[in-house]
Amino acid sequence: MMQALSKHVFYPLWDLKEGAQRLSELKRLNVTQYWPAERVRTLQLERLSSIVRYATDNCAYYTQRYRSEGFDGVVRTLDDLQRIPMVSKRDIRENADAFISKQFTKSQLFEARTGGSTGKALIVHFDKACQEYRNAAAMRTDSWAGRDLGTKTMALWGNPPVDESLKDRIRGTLLNRLLYLDTMGLNDSSVREFISTWRRERPRVIFGHSHSIYVLARLVQEQGVDDIRPAGIISTSMMLLDKERAVIEQVFRCPVSNRYGCEEVGLIAAECPEHRGMHTNWEHVIVECLRPDGTPAAPGEEGEVVVTDLLNQGMPLIRYRVEDVAVPSDRVCSCGRTAPLLERVVGRVADFLIKVDGTLVAGVSLVERTLTKFPGVDQMRLIQESLHHLVVQVVPGAGYTPESQSGLMEELTQVFGKDVKLDLQVLQALPQETSGKYRFAICKVARP
Repeated sequence: MMQALSKHVFYPLWDLKEGAQRLSELKRLNVTQYWPAERVRTLQLERLSSIVRYATDNCAYYTQRYRSEGFDGVVRTLDDLQRIPMVSKRDIRENADAFISKQFTKSQLFEARTGGSTGKALIVHFDKACQEYRNAAAMRTDSWAGRDLGTKTMALWGNPPVDESLKDRIRGTLLNRLLYLDTMGLNDSSVREFISTWRRERPRVIFGHSHSIYVLARLVQEQGVDDIRPAGIISTSMMLLDKERAVIEQVFRCPVSNRYGCEEVGLIAAECPEHRGMHTNWEHVIVECLRPDGTPAAPGEEGEVVVTDLLNQGMPLIRYRVEDVAVPSDRVCSCGRTAPLLERVVGRVADFLIKVDGTLVAGVSLVERTLTKFPGVDQMRLIQESLHHLVVQVVPGAGYTPESQSGLMEELTQVFGKDVKLDLQVLQALPQETSGKYRFAICKVARP
């Protein structure tokens, strides 16, 4: 009853009160997801042409950058995207105010901060309409995973927000309907409390950091609990490893829906109920996967992710280098949705480790391979202190033996060479970042 009231009464009234566009955009997105591809590309071209012209006219950074590089700010076809200079995180940090449109003041914009892979804060801004459209895109992909408007949800988050104002508490009760489990304190005691809360409140969906959901699943499994049966599980904010997905789905007997995005541009791609790749949010963003020379990666080939936000007028981000690596696909999904697929996200650029000869190694992929290959290696993280020094952090599980340990170290020696010193650290749990996220690979070596 409460879910129905939330969806059909409280959400519409709240949007009406705030003059918001969330539900109207959600309605549009539920239609456009089945549009013929050519029709959506036409929409993309219209929005790309508009945002590029707008940024050229209203943002000092783009005005100066485009003039200095000979780009006239005119987009006639989607192929013209290749003519537009790319934007890096460093560009934003060093020219933050110049990215803000002269049509807005900062006080009129929403602010988001991300620590990124380097620990250096990046501050971005976006306007009210953009924020509402982003919310609508998240709502659409939530529904693919079984989380409809008003669905009571257990959220696994580090340092979860506290509803301090009356307005926030009302919104939380009537709309968001979130129960939080703080991932900064996942242990036997907090899991017992989670189980009790789940049985009492009966949420339908689990939402949170990928690895945190995995840790929760293992702790629930260890306590012999088998009645936690969500209708959907939404994994976000970090890499979801295949081995972790398998454990989560085994424990909760529910498929995991993976989601990919970032604070800078919002939702980038998400899995549909087919779970065979992630559909890009192509009504709102243009996603490119590029080779080192800037040409598009072929289907099945790894490429650097470059994203253009088609909606944010407050602080346009055009051809923004996310510093992730992903694999594009040319498959057509059997679900009927026409948005292009990403086969998978390989990892962040900063998570690539470096061999002595300069060869790059996808750290997360290496971790995933070794987790699968050696029994009893429950969790693992690689920290490259220098070209000749690699710290290997391992959390052992059932079946971990001296043979598992020696096999793991031999495998890493084969990858990095005998000249690299391997320091093994056996831990009870992987440490988290302050956000509650985990990193499986950390490279402290400067790129050649």
